[in-house]
Amino acid sequence: MEHKPRWPNGCRHAMQSYVGTVKAGGDVADVYVYEKLSGERAACLRVGESLPDYYSFPKVDTLFMVSHSVPLYQEACKLIASAFPEYGYLLEL
Repeated sequence: MEHKPRWPNGCRHAMQSYVGTVKAGGDVADVYVYEKLSGERAACLRVGESLPDYYSFPKVDTLFMVSHSVPLYQEACKLIASAFPEYGYLLEL
């Protein structure tokens, strides 16, 4: 896919936090990874045009932990692991 968000950035994340867009079945999500004030990275999946159309994960690790039963989350994790290799080991869990 083209490297620009599919959905409007309703969460107002900085453009440099945009990792890419993933698809699974009929679902499409723009994936953002950003650093919180605490220094931890968080993840946001924007899944639609409306403001509440997103899934937020307070830690990137949390997304990986819950991804096993949700194909869209699995694709987001693969994308994040390719952009941030330090998360690659989480694909094995």
